[in-house]
Amino acid sequence: MPDEWIERWLGAPRFEKYLLLCAGDRQRALATYEWNVRLGLALMRDICHFEIALRNTYDRAISERWDGTDHWLLSADSPVFTRSEHNRSLRTDAQDLKTRWAISDAIARATTDDSVVPSSGKIVAELTLGVWSRFTFKLNEHNLWIPYLRYAFPLEVTRDDVHGNVMRIHGMRNRIAHHEPVFGMTPGSRQNPYSVYLAVVESLGWFAPEVAQHVIAGSTVVDLINRKP
Repeated sequence: MPDEWIERWLGAPRFEKYLLLCAGDRQRALATYEWNVRLGLALMRDICHFEIALRNTYDRAISERWDGTDHWLLSADSPVFTRSEHNRSLRTDAQDLKTRWAISDAIARATTDDSVVPSSGKIVAELTLGVWSRFTFKLNEHNLWIPYLRYAFPLEVTRDDVHGNVMRIHGMRNRIAHHEPVFGMTPGSRQNPYSVYLAVVESLGWFAPEVAQHVIAGSTVVDLINRKP
């Protein structure tokens, strides 16, 4: 086979997905793979803009209402860790530990000098989208959403609205990072790059409308979707 280098490069199982999609047409399968990469890069541009806006918005929303002496990420009494009577039965020790570990790890990565506490900005930048996505879990409704985060959104926007979009965006971000297909390869697939693009734009429209317009103006996602091989 003159182009067996493709299987050696991508791995036979990965390329087989594209071959099946393209009825065995190897050139079209390769073109579709390349298109998927370009689409992933375009989506990642929009997602990156969303992620930075989200984390800074959440930080401001909590900081403006947090009455602790330390930054909320550096306090043992942080609302991120506090159990309320409303969610005590829902929050598990494992979930608490996972969040604490993620924040402790972010603090460690942000620390360049053991004698100096890192700035809150550095810690915020070290937290992943996966960590921020936990802030709108149902179990955080009474310790994070109601007292802090809801003020960053219009009144009609619910925690479920925000969480649904963030989880959809986070899922796509992970697929791109792991070089997986970002489009539905089978009928009825939930992998829909256009729905993720809409989730990014809609979410930004809620808490950073100027950023939403900037994303729309520079995005190539819709154009690439329309140019699928």
